[in-house]
Amino acid sequence: MSTSEPLHDPADLLDELDAIIRERELLRQRTVVLQARYRALEAHADRYDKPGPTEWCPEEFGSVNIEGTVKRLGYAAEDMAAVSARWLGSARELAEKVREYPQPEREQADTPSPAQAGPDSALAEYRPGCALDDRSGSDQGWSR
Repeated sequence: MSTSEPLHDPADLLDELDAIIRERELLRQRTVVLQARYRALEAHADRYDKPGPTEWCPEEFGSVNIEGTVKRLGYAAEDMAAVSARWLGSARELAEKVREYPQPEREQADTPSPAQAGPDSALAEYRPGCALDDRSGSDQGWSR
């Protein structure tokens, strides 16, 4: 492999990014499902109370722990969706543009045509075989 060749193929890297995006979405979906499963435990929350020093006052309330778990899993799922949409989606849009584009021939790239040069360019008035100062006899405000 020559030193002028890139180490990685952009198409392979894009495939890897797509895999990360898919896996992240699957993880988000799993998180939402887990959240729903914890929410289903809310009806039986008192079974998950941690006994305290007295019978009427548990040290840990199952309902509080379940509710907190459900909320935090929801926040995690929202964060995953936001990260995927904002950062991974944006990265993918840009990564899609990382590829080799056809290059113009070297001669054309070095010497733009008068049309490419624009109307204010000296090349716009260039005529092969004529000096640039030969501008149909008008001075156009230039000092000589």
